Amino acid sequence: MVIHARALSWSTKHTAIALMGNSRTKFFDVCELQEMVLNLLPLPAVFSFALSSDSHKQGVAMLFRGRFCTFARRFFDDPTPFFDALICSMGVLSGSGALRILFFMETYGWEPSDMDIYVPLGKADFLTTFVTAAGYSEDLVHPQDHRGYAHGFIQTVRRFKQDNRRIDVVESTNRSPIAPILEFHITALMNYVTPLSVFSAYGEFTSHGKAIVHPMVFDQARLTLTTCMAIAKYRDRGFTILSTMQSFIKETRFSGHNGHICGHMEVCVITRRSTNDKGCVQLVFCEDLYEESGYRWLPTVNWCLGGRLCNKAIGYQIPYVMVRGDI
Repeated sequence: MVIHARALSWSTKHTAIALMGNSRTKFFDVCELQEMVLNLLPLPAVFSFALSSDSHKQGVAMLFRGRFCTFARRFFDDPTPFFDALICSMGVLSGSGALRILFFMETYGWEPSDMDIYVPLGKADFLTTFVTAAGYSEDLVHPQDHRGYAHGFIQTVRRFKQDNRRIDVVESTNRSPIAPILEFHITALMNYVTPLSVFSAYGEFTSHGKAIVHPMVFDQARLTLTTCMAIAKYRDRGFTILSTMQSFIKETRFSGHNGHICGHMEVCVITRRSTNDKGCVQLVFCEDLYEESGYRWLPTVNWCLGGRLCNKAIGYQIPYVMVRGDI
C-alpha cells in the first residue's frame, strides 16, 4: 500500500483537528499531536509519511527511537550503552519486543517480559559480555534443546535472567542475524529494530492484525506444544491467525476485495521475497551512522513463504530462506 504525501498530509491534518476537537481541557504541541496521529496509522502509512520530507523522517525516527528506549528501560537502567553494544555487535531486536515497537501494541494491553536479540555468527561474545556486566546471569541453551526457536539458522541461544526479566541472545549460523527471523512460526514476528533502522517483512499484513502460520511449522515437524502455545498467545492478543494463504484469499473474496496476484503479492506462497524488495517496510534513520556501522554489510536474505499453491487443491511450494553470498 502506497499513500502519497499529499493524501497523508490531509489525513494527518484532519485527524489532528478531530483530536483537538475532542479535547477541551488539554492543549497539544505539534510533536505530541504528530505522535498521536502516527500511532493511529498503519505501519506502511507511517513510512510513507517519513519519506515525504526530511522533517517527517526525523519525527518518525524520534517516534521509534522513543518506543525503543521505553522498551529497553525495562531491561537496562540506561538504554544508551545497550544501543552502542547492539550496534557494535551488529545485533537486531526481534520477537514480541520489535512487534510492540513497530506496531504500537500498547493498544492490545500486553507487555513483553523478554528481549530477543539476534546477532551474526561470531558476534555474540561482545553482547553477552555487556549483558553479564549489566547484572544478568547466563544460561547457555543449545538450539536442539530449545523448541521455542527454529533450528535452521541458529548456532546458539544464550539466555540471561535477572529477577523476572529475560534476555535471549540468538547467534546465527552465518553473517546474517535476519535469516532466523524469517523462519518464525508466524509472519507477524518477522520484524526487527535497531538503533539506526527498522524493518518489517509483512508490514501491511501485520498492521491489519493478521498473521499466517509459517508452512515450515508443518514441513519440519515443528508443530510442538510450545509452538502451538506461542501461536495461541498472539491470537489472544488480537491477531487473526490464518493457517494457510488460502484462508486469506477466501476471506478477501467473500469481502469483495480479492486483489491477490500470484507471484506478486508479498503474502503469496510462491512470491520470491528479498529483504530489499518493495514488499518490505524498512527505513534507515541515521544514514551517516548506518554507513559507518556494520549493518550496511549485512547480506541480503531471500525467502519464499511457501505452502499450498493459491486457488489450487493440488500443488505445493517448498518454503525456503537463503542468505545471499553465504557458503
